Amino acid sequence: MSDQVLCPRCGDELQTPDVRNALSRVDNATYICDDCGIGEALFDAHGVKLPPVNEWLMPKGSGIESDRWCAFATFDEQSWLVALVEEREPGYFATSIRSEDQAYVERRADWLNERHGIDKHAALLIVGSSMAASE
Repeated sequence: MSDQVLCPRCGDELQTPDVRNALSRVDNATYICDDCGIGEALFDAHGVKLPPVNEWLMPKGSGIESDRWCAFATFDEQSWLVALVEEREPGYFATSIRSEDQAYVERRADWLNERHGIDKHAALLIVGSSMAASE
């Protein structure tokens, strides 16, 4: 068992023993909380490259906001969905989180952002920067 007690991504407490947590896909050696593990899985499934462990800058309360990506709610031809956007890249990656219920999708996007220390204002700036990158 390691001495690690907090998730290096969000700052939440990890469960004991270590194996009750998620193993990060970044280095396959660092334990992260289950919620952050789900977030990593979503990014991995959509080809979003995560930074190395020593560059993780998203713990809650750190005062450091990610300038790389955020989740947001958008509508495609069929339904509302949570999409992932990178600050310097135009467009977005659609996730499998879909619903006819706009409020549900917005809550899921807000939850993902909150888990990674990204507030609503920062998310809007990231989306705006992504849109500017497409020009």
